[in-house]
Amino acid sequence: SILDIVKTEKIDFVLPIFEEITILSKYKDHFPNECKVFSPSFELYHQVHNKWLFHKLLEKLEIRRLEAALIKSEEDLLKIPFKFSLKNENFRLCNNPKIKK
Repeated sequence: SILDIVKTEKIDFVLPIFEEITILSKYKDHFPNECKVFSPSFELYHQVHNKWLFHKLLEKLEIRRLEAALIKSEEDLLKIPFKFSLKNENFRLCNNPKIKK
């Protein structure tokens, strides 16, 4: 495990650069004090990585943001209080018979 390598090799710091930050931020307190793990707390990471939680944080901080709605069902979709479009002229499915190769 990364923790074993850190201990054995006496690593000074860990700098996550991809999605492993999810795991490392959750268990960063398991690393020795001599090893700095450069990541926010798991709670903060989760809050800014989760689009809905991040939207709610921006709302709380009164920061401008696009309108958003949390959709968990078709019923939720029908209750959205603002106009939206699911049509995107730039989006095409590769199995669309209208697309000429």
